[in-house]
Amino acid sequence: DESLIEAVLGGNTERFAPLVTRHQGRVMRFILKYEYNANDAQDLAQETFLQAFRALHSFNCQSRFSTWLTGIAFNLVKNHISRTPTKHHAHLDIDGFAESDCAQAGDDPARDCECSQLPRLTWVPDTAFITHNLETV
Repeated sequence: DESLIEAVLGGNTERFAPLVTRHQGRVMRFILKYEYNANDAQDLAQETFLQAFRALHSFNCQSRFSTWLTGIAFNLVKNHISRTPTKHHAHLDIDGFAESDCAQAGDDPARDCECSQLPRLTWVPDTAFITHNLETV
């Protein structure tokens, strides 16, 4: 991850795509633990990567990129839940949050959970994220 991050920070924004590909399943699974609506979860996952891209200059390479992404996703989910109190969400216990919640997940969302209908995120430099259903890719 470190060499890809350095490339992105050096101006090669296309090198962010492999980071999205590598971490999208883990981010999506983490979000789906708290937000059961797949469309909302997809939006939160996209926002996670967008915020990560925008704040990449502040990433401390001494920590793991996946941990940093999970922190971004965690904050987005927490804010989303607080803005939609009438929806049914899983309880998000801030004190009980552990980095290992996501660390045990693999990188293959179709294999690790029965989420074959989950959308896959595609990074397009300098534009918005585009989503594709796994069926059409």
